[in-house]
Amino acid sequence: GIFVRRSVVGRFSSHSLLSEKKRSDYWLLTFFSTLQKLCTSFLNLRIKEVSGSDHYKINAGDVLSINVWNEENVSQKEVLVRPDGRISMPIVGEVLVSGQSIDVVTQEIAKRLSTILIDKPVVTISVIQLSGNTVFVLGKVARPGQFIILGKLDVTQALALAGGMTTYAKQNDIKVLRRSVDGRQSAIDFNYGKIESGKNLDANIFMQSGDVVIVP
Repeated sequence: GIFVRRSVVGRFSSHSLLSEKKRSDYWLLTFFSTLQKLCTSFLNLRIKEVSGSDHYKINAGDVLSINVWNEENVSQKEVLVRPDGRISMPIVGEVLVSGQSIDVVTQEIAKRLSTILIDKPVVTISVIQLSGNTVFVLGKVARPGQFIILGKLDVTQALALAGGMTTYAKQNDIKVLRRSVDGRQSAIDFNYGKIESGKNLDANIFMQSGDVVIVP
């Protein structure tokens, strides 16, 4: 009788432990699933905020959604901005969009369509992927590479995205390489030591798409 009771208790204990593990795994899975959804929602919100801004300039590599009301044959659910900064649309043809605001591109497409369509075209453009809005951080940083800009980003924040500088980095000799519209490149000095001490804060400039931060 004692043996039977112990066996029954043992089975109940094993079953209880197994149930607790399943519950623990379930809540852990639910937690990470919820966290992933929250992160995705946040990123989508940031994309909408940035792409909806009048100040945002379209870049090569961005993916656009172009909707022409009541004209499904002309509308484009996803169109990639090519390296030459152009997109191709039915009827409209080639359109230079890189470096232009969404409003400017919308007006240009509507203008071209107005000479073809009978009804006045109603064009809506949104950026669904900001793949072309990137900066690069190279040199003596923990994680050198390419980073997508989802909002305003200054030099110190770009360095943080790259994991910070390594031990032997020359913090006061950092350069920000920037290319102008005509293709000319300039180098902007960045002294991290002064920024860290609260001096020359104006030098902590906002990054622009295509900027390269070099940490020697």
